[in-house]
Amino acid sequence: MPDAMNVLQALLDGERAGAGRMLVPPRRAKMVAGGVREGRRAGGSLEFRDYRDYEPGDDLRHLDWGLFARSDRLAVKRFNEEVSPYVDLILDGSKSMAFEPCKGEVALSLAAMLATAARNAGFPYAVWMPRERLTRVAQGIEKPSLWTGLDFGFAGDPAPPLARGASTLRPFSIRIFISDLLWPSEPNHLLHSLAANASAVIVVELVSAADENPEPFGDIRLVDVESGEEQDVIVNGANAAAFRGALLRHRQSWDEAVRECHATIVRAVAEEVGEDLLAAELAKAGILQC
Repeated sequence: MPDAMNVLQALLDGERAGAGRMLVPPRRAKMVAGGVREGRRAGGSLEFRDYRDYEPGDDLRHLDWGLFARSDRLAVKRFNEEVSPYVDLILDGSKSMAFEPCKGEVALSLAAMLATAARNAGFPYAVWMPRERLTRVAQGIEKPSLWTGLDFGFAGDPAPPLARGASTLRPFSIRIFISDLLWPSEPNHLLHSLAANASAVIVVELVSAADENPEPFGDIRLVDVESGEEQDVIVNGANAAAFRGALLRHRQSWDEAVRECHATIVRAVAEEVGEDLLAAELAKAGILQC
């Protein structure tokens, strides 16, 4: 895990990179109950649809004070033409994300840049990390440099808690998942869970150079960074090639799941990410406006 000073610096770097950029709302309109198309502009329609629980950053004018008086529940009215873009940023908190310090720091900077771009566009956001359960570590419209509770210490597969917790994410939110995707679970169930009731799903696959091309050859001891399990192996050209083939098949399975769920995937090697933090790639994918 990057130390506290490196975490703060990574968040400040992300804020700077996002300062002149805005997150772009999804192009595809969603279908709501009754087959009505939900528009892309905010507010507008007087046709009431339903309530959702109040979140910090919501427009107080949309609170239903009558409902609060009757039930002590703070809830916001939603209308058929309402598109109040909300961003759910999900940061993989697995130990593998911080095994190479550069990967963890770039992941934090990317999350901070995207949150800053969301703030610039007027979109409130929440930041989540899958642990034993999907845990919210920040919300509202605060600067990323104020975030606390960021910890790459989860020793497990992040897919099950994320799939289980996806139903707690804001309906019709823009969902952005930053991860190395290096776990054994198949992606289909996770992506279908994330895509359910979302306006858009974006996956940012962030790996280190060592993840893609392990260099040591000969007799070595492998230690699973998540479980601590050890295994003595002989690394040679043949099994290094087998590893790269397995990684390629793993990525192909993600590509297929992304297409099936109409999601977007952007890939990067942490050591090759510059100060712009993938801004050009994210803009090309229609996610960011530079």
